[in-house]
Amino acid sequence: MGLLPPRFGRSGVHPPRPPDEPGAAPARTAGAARRGTRVEGGRWQDVPVLHVIFFEPRIPGNTGAAIRLSANTGSMLHLVDPLFDMEDSKLRRAGLDYHDLANTRVHAAWEDCLTHIPGRIFAFTAQASRLYTDVDWRDDDALLFGPEPSGLPEEIMAHCRVADRIRIPMVEGNRSLNLANSAAVGLYEAWRALGFPGAR
Repeated sequence: MGLLPPRFGRSGVHPPRPPDEPGAAPARTAGAARRGTRVEGGRWQDVPVLHVIFFEPRIPGNTGAAIRLSANTGSMLHLVDPLFDMEDSKLRRAGLDYHDLANTRVHAAWEDCLTHIPGRIFAFTAQASRLYTDVDWRDDDALLFGPEPSGLPEEIMAHCRVADRIRIPMVEGNRSLNLANSAAVGLYEAWRALGFPGAR
């Protein structure tokens, strides 16, 4: 299996897959199965529990690290276009050979992404007052992160599907964490709260 396909119309020709269900938005998938589907002899990673959303990410290395993070936690990674021009070499440096384990979808637009998120969505932003450790995390929750370095647009955080805004604490005077690091901190806390299902 190859690395994550380039975005539509950028480099290479990768026509979109047909919708998974009637009325569902097209989405490209790198991984063995969708949620609720376990392949014969499948691994835990084939049935994602939590969701991570990168809204219009701009740095390939962070996306590659998130692909590896997804593989190691059994979560589903959602990337919302427009994206950078993805080159296999840039992602491979961060993702190594975990690409064939990661469940990754690339969505043409924010609204398309939402059709694949069954649970609550929590937007990570430095402007929030609630800490990520104060969330009662549930199966199928999604962790939403904005692009580097601007963060999530107000209209995205104000969307009716976003349950709340949360933040990761930092010492005074610091602006933000690296995107991939933030995703790892938040995702592992959510996974821990669920009891690390599927971990060894």
